[in-house]
Amino acid sequence: MTDAVANRVKQAIRAVVPPTTTVSRGKDAAPFVQVLVNQHPLKAYWLGTGTPGRVKDALTILDPRRPDVLVARSMSPGAQEEASRAGVGWIDESGAAELALDWIIIGRTGRGRPVPDEPPANWTAATASVAEALLLGTRPTVEATARATGLSVGLCTRALASFSKRGLVTAAAARGRRSARRLVDPDRLLEEYSTAVASFPRTELRVGVVWRDPVAGVADLGRLWDAAGIRWAATGAIAAAVLAPLLTDFGAGEVFIAGETASDLAVAADRVSAKPMGGGRLVLRLFPSTGTVRLSKHAEGLCIAPWPRVYADLRSVGVRGEDAAEHLREMMRAR
Repeated sequence: MTDAVANRVKQAIRAVVPPTTTVSRGKDAAPFVQVLVNQHPLKAYWLGTGTPGRVKDALTILDPRRPDVLVARSMSPGAQEEASRAGVGWIDESGAAELALDWIIIGRTGRGRPVPDEPPANWTAATASVAEALLLGTRPTVEATARATGLSVGLCTRALASFSKRGLVTAAAARGRRSARRLVDPDRLLEEYSTAVASFPRTELRVGVVWRDPVAGVADLGRLWDAAGIRWAATGAIAAAVLAPLLTDFGAGEVFIAGETASDLAVAADRVSAKPMGGGRLVLRLFPSTGTVRLSKHAEGLCIAPWPRVYADLRSVGVRGEDAAEHLREMMRAR
């Protein structure tokens, strides 16, 4: 546990207790940070990104040495519920908290913004595509990622160098036969990737559709797009229904369409006689990159976006979407 992380934990706790409370560092015992709150020891564990999967994994790894409180940049609603079910307190850097011990009770709604680890500029559409390829099992080499994504050698080189710098991929040796990079922490890469792509700008068009079965409905539309030479791929709940079924209420369906501008979405909608509609049940979105187009695969009548992208899109749907995302992650990790 670095001093930087320990200080973040301390500051997060400082932000949610009354101003007159004394807060200081105690004697840490890895992997925990000990913070003294009015001289009472509080055993904290830094999560990084607070998602249901991170909470489950941390508590499984730490069991039976459970912390008093989990601390993260942000705790999603699903992560909050997971921690509460486990009987563990939580605090995040927005100032939100829920903690109940014999000597302290805290319940706060966050007001500020979580502190990011890195500026968004560290992630680009190309970097995200390389991350998708790695999470799909592509070897972390320039040649392999360029072949999988269709991106240039330069873009893949920069993406892999960025991942190496952050410790996401590493080489077994500096040079020679064992110097090929390897993916160190797939779960951490998935979390960083998902957080990054959620902040990317989106170009989308919502249209009206009439269907009883969303999966079959998108498959029918897909055949018309295929005939028109329009590349497409399902994402979100519809894609998850094929990859790792869980949700029964899909809400709006989401489909990526290849193109450059909103006009390309309008053309795709017109090809299937779908009219723009504010409350429509189908959202057409431009593919985030050419790499994502190339990594999409056909299954059960659908073209499906790379599962890491499906995971990231599910997480934006709320608690039920987070549950579906974690189910998808567990299913993909088991394969």
